[in-house]
Amino acid sequence: MSELERRALLGVAGIGAVAVLAKMSAAGPLNPPAGSVAATGKTLEEIANKVARTDAGSAEPRTPVSASTTPGTAAFAFRITQPGSYYLTGNISPGALGGIEIASPRVTLDLNGFTISGSGAGTAQGVLASSTQTSIVVKNGRVTGFGGSGVSVSGSSSVVQDLHSSGNGAGGSGSGISLPGAGSRVDRCQATDNAGVGILVGTDSMIIASHALRNSGNGFSLSAGSSATSCVATDNALDGFNGGAACIGCVSRSNNDDGFASSQLIDSCVAQSNGDDGVTSCSAVHRSAMVSNTGGGATVVDLVTDSKLDGNVGGGISLATGGAAHRCVLESNGSGTQNASIGGTGSRCIISHNVVSFGGPGIAPSNQSIIENNLVFSSGLTTNISAGISAGPGSMVRNNAVYSASGAGYLLTTGCVVIGNIADGNTGGTYVTSSGTPLIGPVISTPASMATAGALSNFNV
Repeated sequence: MSELERRALLGVAGIGAVAVLAKMSAAGPLNPPAGSVAATGKTLEEIANKVARTDAGSAEPRTPVSASTTPGTAAFAFRITQPGSYYLTGNISPGALGGIEIASPRVTLDLNGFTISGSGAGTAQGVLASSTQTSIVVKNGRVTGFGGSGVSVSGSSSVVQDLHSSGNGAGGSGSGISLPGAGSRVDRCQATDNAGVGILVGTDSMIIASHALRNSGNGFSLSAGSSATSCVATDNALDGFNGGAACIGCVSRSNNDDGFASSQLIDSCVAQSNGDDGVTSCSAVHRSAMVSNTGGGATVVDLVTDSKLDGNVGGGISLATGGAAHRCVLESNGSGTQNASIGGTGSRCIISHNVVSFGGPGIAPSNQSIIENNLVFSSGLTTNISAGISAGPGSMVRNNAVYSASGAGYLLTTGCVVIGNIADGNTGGTYVTSSGTPLIGPVISTPASMATAGALSNFNV
């Protein structure tokens, strides 16, 4: 490059720099205006109220519930007609009207910690979505004082969570929370003092970590295939839990009727001080406690295992036909000559490896049952004049031990096979025949006789 070309290039660069500086100087003063500095953007709360997270994790705009965005009808103060996410900006008191009607599927309604309060008149409902509106979510607030149900969402695949529904149904028999649609979920909710059922769900649904208290119907009502997990039912006028496939880790206490009724599985649950049975008409009871119920501990059940039954006035375990009771501990169930610790009208049962301290009859199943490897002894009640083990016709009684019964140790009838048992201190006799001719192995009662004892011998020590 020649000297002339170099100078020309530097000249062009200098002109460009001057132009840039001139433009910058025309942009305005750099000094801030006088006075305090104020925010000009939106607050985090304002942003949160405009944006919600969906299950997919993507953001969507939220709409406030108001007269302009969700205008009401003659029956409801507000009506949602489009899919999307909606939220309350304050408490709602619609008077004699219902609160919010959801007339569209795929709606999320966030009460935002606020309360929807009814007047108690008529059958108006706090939140209503019909069965055609599916995939509804209602959450995070309170609904109280409506003549009908507090929350009634009938469409399938719906969710109610973190919600308290109380004092509803005065105009009829409205529920606290009702989700009769299939595949729905109630999570971390509470239903108190409602005129009907506390919490109700449809088929194949779930209730998780929820509480039903002082409702005039059942605490929880579950349909086929549904489950309740880690829930508590207290002081309800009917059953604590009714129906469903499973109740797991639940507590049912001081309900006027049964603790658990008509379920397939009761696992790791407690039924205490209920007005009727602790558990009734259930298929299987496992690792549970039934204590101080006015009725029986577990009645008309198919299988009871690894459970504790204590102080149930109406008896301990009442088995259905073909039922079984294994590895249970029973103490002071039944009274006098009534209500056996383990019994029932069902035939062909298996009762094994239980420990029974009995207040009424000890073990007394119906006919053609197997009673084996049980330990039975009197609870010491002076009214107890019953046998430790009463075997129905055609039963097998083997390898049991009965101690200190005020009645007979073993009360036997026609066709019973009685082998390998032990009896001691039973004031009403040891191996007593009530009717017919049971088949009783040799009874060994003195040490000298032990030398001739065979595998079929019974013992009176």
